Amino acid sequence: MKIFFTFLTLLFSLGAFSNVVTQNNNLDPVTVSAAHQIMKANAESIYWDDTPDILFGIPIFKVIVGPGGYIQEIITLRKPQNPDATETVQLGINAIKKAEPFKHLVVNDEPVEFVQTFLFRSDLKFKLRVLD
Repeated sequence: MKIFFTFLTLLFSLGAFSNVVTQNNNLDPVTVSAAHQIMKANAESIYWDDTPDILFGIPIFKVIVGPGGYIQEIITLRKPQNPDATETVQLGINAIKKAEPFKHLVVNDEPVEFVQTFLFRSDLKFKLRVLD
């Protein structure tokens, strides 16, 4: 299993998934870039198959990144409606923090904001909506 995650990390570092969202020009490049970084940092927690018709939890976060690419604040915009999925909020926050720092997003030390929607399955693996 460790070899599989090492392979996924290698694929991310080589940009193997960088063209996943290039077909839609309406996507915010900051959000897409942040999503790639979050997925790369959390390869062991990602699912790659089709998104289920019914998701376990869908938390949505607004992330504010400051100088040096470090997170200044994570705001939960939406908590899962499923009362059994409350832990997905903390799992999402942890996944974002694990991807820090977001140095490549910051220009002239100006704060940057992006929103990420997590699509959790019942096994607590996730995808980010922007890359689905």
